[in-house]
Amino acid sequence: MRPVWDIVKAEGFELTERGNGHRGLCPLHDKDGRNPSFVAWESGFKCYSCGESGDGPAFIMKLKGFNFPQALEYLGEDRPRPTRQDKAKLTRERTERAAARWQESELAPHLGHCD
Repeated sequence: MRPVWDIVKAEGFELTERGNGHRGLCPLHDKDGRNPSFVAWESGFKCYSCGESGDGPAFIMKLKGFNFPQALEYLGEDRPRPTRQDKAKLTRERTERAAARWQESELAPHLGHCD
């Protein structure tokens, strides 16, 4: 997938490289050009004024009013949606990682939650 800053720039919005991101006016809310609170990175974006954030397809969805498949098609991406099984597997993996971190923490033995 292209960097999100490239997607934003391709839609005609000006961003200036600063630090590890590109900053400028928010294309989603700042129409009168007063508040450069928008930051785009390689994998996402965030406006610190209106609170919008997401990845490249999310930006296109919000900007153009597209749904997810339309945004992917517009961007020329072929990325299938995760299945229920994929989501369940990710949830299990996150839960297992969180449990392992808890067991490794110094608090678990003191609170009596260790197996």
